[in-house]
Amino acid sequence: MLKNGTNWEDCVLISEQHKSDIVDEKYVRYLQAYYNTLLQHYGSELGRNEYVDNNIWLDTKSDKVFCKGQYQLPRSFGKDHHFYIQKDNFDRSTKKYFYNRLIPQNANLNRLTYTQIGDDLIYGRGNAVDPNRYKGKSIKIIGGGPTTGEVKWENIKTDHIWTCNQFYNNERVAKQKLDLISISSDTPKRGYDHIKEHCYNTNTKACFLLDWGDFNTNSPNYLYDLANDLPDNIFYYHTRYASAIGVGVRMIISAILWGAKDIYFVGIDGIVGTNDKDFKTTHSFEKSKNVPSWYARYGHDFQRRHMVIFWEYVVKLREIYNFNLHNLGESSENNLYRTMSRLLFPLDNKVKEKIKSKI
Repeated sequence: MLKNGTNWEDCVLISEQHKSDIVDEKYVRYLQAYYNTLLQHYGSELGRNEYVDNNIWLDTKSDKVFCKGQYQLPRSFGKDHHFYIQKDNFDRSTKKYFYNRLIPQNANLNRLTYTQIGDDLIYGRGNAVDPNRYKGKSIKIIGGGPTTGEVKWENIKTDHIWTCNQFYNNERVAKQKLDLISISSDTPKRGYDHIKEHCYNTNTKACFLLDWGDFNTNSPNYLYDLANDLPDNIFYYHTRYASAIGVGVRMIISAILWGAKDIYFVGIDGIVGTNDKDFKTTHSFEKSKNVPSWYARYGHDFQRRHMVIFWEYVVKLREIYNFNLHNLGESSENNLYRTMSRLLFPLDNKVKEKIKSKI
């Protein structure tokens, strides 16, 4: 359990959950202001509960107070939400909030059976996914960050390999026997062609998050075509955790919730570059990819705070699930998760030796 005074990434825990004491009197004004913010968002009862039930952090670089009790529902914190909704309210009604826009338009997707794991994951169960498939197994998750191109992750053998988004642009990833691909809403037709090829050749499964976004910007028609062609290979999933910092961290959370024992990840790095040029140069999947709009608008401090909440959530999940995380990009300056992964899940020296060869 985290204690008052814990300092992660220049963020200090100034009020421990369920405790009335604080680190220092100088933080009183910050806590009072944040308490009022929670009341404004949630009303008196829920606001008080969130203030008491969560660790309250202060970002010492930006003087901003935050906690994991920042939700999209019932009243949005905007992009600064970490979860969609309180855990007690993450259920069928939450699914319908997203589901009714996306799923009923396709008969094959509509046949998927609503399934829930604890308070944190829902998915459409069908022939595509066995809920026991990943229990006690090892999974390697390959994202599009720069470290995918920096280390020999192929030398780490796992039971399953997951990837996401425009993976097909990276030859090293595309030639792997992929178990699971998480589809992004902006995947173009040629991306679906690659996904179909993997599904046909190696029975790869494809999944997608329910928060699809604007249908006018990113039509789901290619998704529906995939469901029509390969109904036993596609399903939806949705984590209560919903930070803007990327699908990669949500895949890590999903692996934990599905019961994986050892979760290796690479290319889940965060954004180091401060402009589009830097980002385009280092991305492993999309050489013309721009800095995400949330980063362009809110910046590095926003990302850093969301990483703190990610790690706090991981620590909490470890009280329930038996797992280990292995950050294969830990040695790279391009990996912003390295400070905390070294603290909480230091990479084994044998693993470092296996992956250290420069590509």
